[in-house]
Amino acid sequence: MPEVIARLLEVSRTGLFLSISTVPDVHGVLVREPLHQTVQSFVQWRDQIAELGRVVEARDLLVSGCYLVEPVR
Repeated sequence: MPEVIARLLEVSRTGLFLSISTVPDVHGVLVREPLHQTVQSFVQWRDQIAELGRVVEARDLLVSGCYLVEPVR
C-alpha cells in the first residue's frame, strides 16, 4: 500500500485526502475473503503516510482514519 500512496502523491498537484478503514471488514465473509487487506491502526497509517509526504492533518474516527497529505517536493 505505501507504493500506491507514494504514486498518488507523485501525480497530485496539491495533495491527497485519504479515508482509510482501521477495522476488519464484516462483509468479506460473504465472499470468503477479507475485503480490507491492509488493516492497521490509525497511528500506524499516520506514521507510514508521514514517511511519504507531509501530513497536514490526521483524525482518528475510531473505525477509520482521515488524512490530509501534501507531497514533499
